[in-house]
Amino acid sequence: MKNHVLFASTSTLLLGAAQAAMSQVTITPIGVTITNGSPNYNLNLNGVTDYRIFFDATLAPQVTSEVVNKGGYTNGCYVVGIPDPLQDVNSAGSPLLGGGTTIGPDLLATYSAFGRGYIYHDYGGRTVGGWTNSTSLNDGYMALELTSNGGATTNWGWVELQYDLAANMVTIVQSGYNATPDGSLITPEIAPVPEPATVALIGAGGALLALRLRSKKK
Repeated sequence: MKNHVLFASTSTLLLGAAQAAMSQVTITPIGVTITNGSPNYNLNLNGVTDYRIFFDATLAPQVTSEVVNKGGYTNGCYVVGIPDPLQDVNSAGSPLLGGGTTIGPDLLATYSAFGRGYIYHDYGGRTVGGWTNSTSLNDGYMALELTSNGGATTNWGWVELQYDLAANMVTIVQSGYNATPDGSLITPEIAPVPEPATVALIGAGGALLALRLRSKKK
């Protein structure tokens, strides 16, 4: 019986520690759409650029930690992905991670961390990662690893992207960051995007309802 009580207490402590780690998660709405450019973003909200979205559909759309002045990968932000050795040692194809994915150290059992993560193809035109160049909307997450103190401290985060090849644009929806070192965080569920036909049907239904209400008033 004593062993059972001790086990329960340990479980409670572990649960409390996990909840405390999750309480350090900050989600930042962004809502920026680009068709050509490379805006900079700060993952941990300390005022220093951590990564940038480089988007040019004719080249190689990517999330990168390479600084704007081409000074190299110096800020300790890495994109989790699948190695792309035919491009260079700092490049990877990024998996499209869905809602409910745990972002944290366990990802490194499957993937590695690189300075540059391609959205769907590299500069050589090779298809890499889990994002596709189909006409459908790709809505998902890219995992980010942020290191500091000479690599002694690691924090985890993500950025949600909506990539639309047909419209030649990418929307940076939001980002998430866990301020607890080595703490994990779970990506939010993604709301389904209605098909154009569904949107048109809803609009037609609304117009019909409004017409009926006006008729009743008369």
